[in-house]
Amino acid sequence: MNHMAVSPKTTTSAPLSGLATQRRAEDGVRARAGGSAWAVPAGTATTPGLLVGRPDLSDEAVLQAIAERMSFEGRDASKAKAVLDAALAGRPVACAFLRRLVLPPPQSSLQMPIQSILREPVATGEAKGSWLSRLSLGR
Repeated sequence: MNHMAVSPKTTTSAPLSGLATQRRAEDGVRARAGGSAWAVPAGTATTPGLLVGRPDLSDEAVLQAIAERMSFEGRDASKAKAVLDAALAGRPVACAFLRRLVLPPPQSSLQMPIQSILREPVATGEAKGSWLSRLSLGR
């Protein structure tokens, strides 16, 4: 008895290399449709801050981070604008490069409510009827 299941994709008359190419293309479509934070569709109007996941960053801050990373890797830092343009166009290599950037810390203030810190008066043990107040400590 044959235990191998036959899928509809493998029953086509296409050669195996064509089938592998077709599956890779389908996987790529599924990966892009998955909604990854770093997947940037080509031709979308977005800002550099959104590309790196930090909408609070200015274009200059992202360019400076790209230039620093390029100089760290021994590349020409003057090509930072070209890398940013390629990432904005949706080039996968440029988007992968942006994932490795060291970004400055956020400059926005924290959104926390003001809480007053009050010290509650310490209740005496006798008023509450605590057994600790009647405990002899050798005095």
